[in-house]
Amino acid sequence: PVEIAGGSASTVQIQFAPTEVGNYDDFKIGIISELGVMYVQVNGTSFIAGTPDLEIDPMSVNFGTVFLPMDGSAPEAVVMPVDIANYGDVELAVASIVTSTTSAPTTATAFMTDKTEAFAVAAQASPTAPGMATVNVSFLPMDPGNFNGQIVLESNDPDESPATVTLTGRAAVTQPASVETEDWMLY
Repeated sequence: PVEIAGGSASTVQIQFAPTEVGNYDDFKIGIISELGVMYVQVNGTSFIAGTPDLEIDPMSVNFGTVFLPMDGSAPEAVVMPVDIANYGDVELAVASIVTSTTSAPTTATAFMTDKTEAFAVAAQASPTAPGMATVNVSFLPMDPGNFNGQIVLESNDPDESPATVTLTGRAAVTQPASVETEDWMLY
């Protein structure tokens, strides 16, 4: 117990000594006083020294609907970032990054990334400052329909390789602004 005089403060040391590798995000410390209980949120991450620790955000990307121009020209690509974090104490080596369209109305590739070669992500600078890299994913469909794909990253992370990001998107033909849908009739 610590007694704190009115108008003063006291510092308390908190020790983080996990026994297993992982993220510890849902913990609270309770401070009990005559005024009741106050909780302070605490968190931390543990890993085996000398290993990279890959974390991807988001693990699933939905590009929504892209409207294709009626004149057959290419639509503008929709680009979304995927963050690659390294919470380990050594460099994360991404040996390969493969993007594929797994189902689509055509055989054309609709998903692409700005990284197609191996790359590295620096080790974390501190538990709250991981090494970071961003992969920009583009959705550029040429035909209408529903598209599914994925990005597969092979790395030197001992327990999270390969890592897969799922991709979804839809393409529809743009209707001319001057034509109302009620004017279209089928006989």
